[in-house]
Amino acid sequence: MNAGHTPARTSARRRTPLVRLVLLALIGLCILFVISYSSRLQRLGAVMEDIAHWEQEIAEAEQRNAELEAELAAADSPDSLAAIARGDLGLTMPGDTVIVVVETTPAPAIVAPDAPAGEESEALSTPAETGLPVWRQWLEIFADEE
Repeated sequence: MNAGHTPARTSARRRTPLVRLVLLALIGLCILFVISYSSRLQRLGAVMEDIAHWEQEIAEAEQRNAELEAELAAADSPDSLAAIARGDLGLTMPGDTVIVVVETTPAPAIVAPDAPAGEESEALSTPAETGLPVWRQWLEIFADEE
């Protein structure tokens, strides 16, 4: 045998590349684990943001739902129904007095049909100016024609 080489040293030299290969494989697996774990952490952060967004949407929807329920309860009350019937629909309750406000515009002057064209003629009196009842004014109009 060779004096400088012992059998234990030879096997240790042969193991060194094997140990290095195993260490490289373990380091590679650790790097792969870290990369995989970090991507999962990013996905978890995105999911948590989505959860927070939808929880806020749910809270807003529940608040709107509560407002609508309160509005519905108020609309079902007899006072509210009566106010809607009177204001929006124009209905009245028995015993109510109806007052209709009519805006009037001044009527244009009525020109006599036998007045010459181009000359200003005396305007006929309007029914409100005479002070006579309407039926009397009609009678006078038709009686004059005969």
